[in-house]
Amino acid sequence: MIATSVEEDDYAIPTDLRVYPNPIVVGSNSRSSSSLQIDFQISERKERLTIEIFNIKGQLVQVFNPEVSGERNFTIFWDLNTIHGRQAGSGIYLIRMVAGDEVLNRKFMIVR
Repeated sequence: MIATSVEEDDYAIPTDLRVYPNPIVVGSNSRSSSSLQIDFQISERKERLTIEIFNIKGQLVQVFNPEVSGERNFTIFWDLNTIHGRQAGSGIYLIRMVAGDEVLNRKFMIVR
């Protein structure tokens, strides 16, 4: 039997993930920021997509489940609050975008 079509999974395929500013400097000077901008692109418009932020110890700090519909370029702003409602501290963090079997990872740093 010869397959004539490919079944599509119900998820978006990530193609790019960027964070700004990196490092993010939190404080009282003119170069400080109070949020992290997360830009990402997908190659297909589908449903399931997860963006997770981990500290360097591998502990989950924040999770986003953006609805991806209509567009291919997206921006999320993270206010640096953890899933427990506290401000994330200084350190190195990992951001992971997961869509099905596709995964993109990036590092960023918070400086207080």
